[in-house]
Amino acid sequence: PTITSAGPLKVLEATVFSTDGFPYDGSAPMTIPPDKSTIRVTPDGLDRPISFEFSVQADGVEPGQMLVIHNNEDASGTPNNLQHASGAVRDIWPGVAATYFYLGTRWVQTGWICDKAPGDFCTDSLNPGVTIPGGHSAP
Repeated sequence: PTITSAGPLKVLEATVFSTDGFPYDGSAPMTIPPDKSTIRVTPDGLDRPISFEFSVQADGVEPGQMLVIHNNEDASGTPNNLQHASGAVRDIWPGVAATYFYLGTRWVQTGWICDKAPGDFCTDSLNPGVTIPGGHSAP
């Protein structure tokens, strides 16, 4: 269903934005579908950065739309960064969750955090000496 609010919207229960996945074969940049609000990239067993690109308004993205991308590639023996095809946003390291909003002309990254427990680290797969502690947002 579609919910349109002309005023404050109060949600009294847990809200799930999107839960279904989609396959990606790695042959071209992965295009984030315009109807998804949460993307979780799972291990694919390949040792190479994963290129992605955002859908745009012409694809059905709405101004004000929110998107969260979680790179769960660190759950395998081949952790890889997610890299925007044009380099427009910061790489999403393995174990990092990044938040974006579509502002009508482009996606803007508003958050980037290592989703690991305290004492654990997220590592830049392209620069293995660069790490960030769990719960932090800057190396």
